[in-house]
Amino acid sequence: MPGAGALGLVASFLETAPPIRRMALLGLAVLIAYPLFYGYRNIGLHPHYHYVTWWVIPLGIAGAVTWLRKRTALGAGILTSMVWCLAGLQFAFIMSWMTFIGQRGGTRGPHYMTTIGIQRRAIQTACTRPEAIVFIENETAQFDHSLQYIAGTDPACVGKRIVVCRSCPAPGAGVARVHLQYARPVGGEMVVQ
Repeated sequence: MPGAGALGLVASFLETAPPIRRMALLGLAVLIAYPLFYGYRNIGLHPHYHYVTWWVIPLGIAGAVTWLRKRTALGAGILTSMVWCLAGLQFAFIMSWMTFIGQRGGTRGPHYMTTIGIQRRAIQTACTRPEAIVFIENETAQFDHSLQYIAGTDPACVGKRIVVCRSCPAPGAGVARVHLQYARPVGGEMVVQ
């Protein structure tokens, strides 16, 4: 579909209506400029860095459908059917992915880690300790700064000093150390022990 999107942008640029030409020109500029910018800045291939450019593909596909509709009703119908099929498949994928994430409490990978709700519950559990200082020894792949942020903003932790660390020091008087671990062999659900 990205190929159809690029062809649709070119076809839209060749249109006579100025608004359509302007949108196609903007889409083509983004299609060319962003990869050059990302390469120049050494921006990684993480999906969330590229959301800003994804609007170009539907714009191009709409241009391709419009271009085909003017030339052949059958071609436009086939392309439109393909778009609806892909939209349906995308919807089904999102539903199954969210079910997968919900059943496992997230993943252990860097893109879809433990859900925020589970992170908050783990931090709140640690904050129920009577000690004023709590070291949370993070034995998961979860980012420490995410947990530290939650500890700094959650009302359950008010008046406590929460330190998230990988190899925490031995606790002294008035200091607690808890272990943050995965609850099961698969998935991102965590428990505090």
